[in-house]
Amino acid sequence: MPGLNCCDIILGHDAYRRLRRESAFFFMPEWTGRWEEVFRRELGLESQDLAREFMHEMHKRLVYLDTGLTETPYETLADIEAFFDMPVTVMHPGLDQLKAAILNGLERLDHYA
Repeated sequence: MPGLNCCDIILGHDAYRRLRRESAFFFMPEWTGRWEEVFRRELGLESQDLAREFMHEMHKRLVYLDTGLTETPYETLADIEAFFDMPVTVMHPGLDQLKAAILNGLERLDHYA
């Protein structure tokens, strides 16, 4: 399936590249609920100051990709904004790009079968 990662597939390559050039950091529904565990434990950014410094050096904006499959976690996004001192933009890309990528992958698979 074409795409560098889930965000690339959900957004479509052009939109993904544009947002990456704008230094966006993406939050997807699956791990937004455990964002603190990811940043503090998995990435080792235990201190809020260190996490803020890292995010401000690497990114200019935070983007939550609302797929429409779950409710938008506005309280969690507010916690993320406060923790990193950066606003979170909510985007609603839908699932059309994902559907197209899956269908394309299945078509390519049939071609090789």
